Amino acid sequence: MANSHSLQVRMTRLNQARQLSTDPSATLQDLANTWGVSKVAACNYLKKYDVRLQSYFGQRQSKGNLFTREEALWRLRFIRTHEIRGHPRVKIAKLLGISLAGLTQWIERWAPDGVQAAIEDLED
Repeated sequence: MANSHSLQVRMTRLNQARQLSTDPSATLQDLANTWGVSKVAACNYLKKYDVRLQSYFGQRQSKGNLFTREEALWRLRFIRTHEIRGHPRVKIAKLLGISLAGLTQWIERWAPDGVQAAIEDLED
């Protein structure tokens, strides 16, 4: 019974994704909102169940831009606040719910010149 429900949910989600993909202005955020999940969760779901759709939505939203400007600014401020408090990046990553490697890659992508410089750039 549980497998039948899971299959039904999967088919419903994939049909919603296919329907949204016909709208040229639809984004990964629109899909995530439809499903009631984060953009990252929507991307990972598509990657697991329909790589073609994942690629389609991914063309509109590069992996580095899964965060809006506001979300990135919030995260950068969070990181900077904890760095000022002397917390190691391992702890900051844990507080954000990601791995140290994930945090390092994210910082390299969003703040190549340093966290403070990225904050200043995004605030402009």
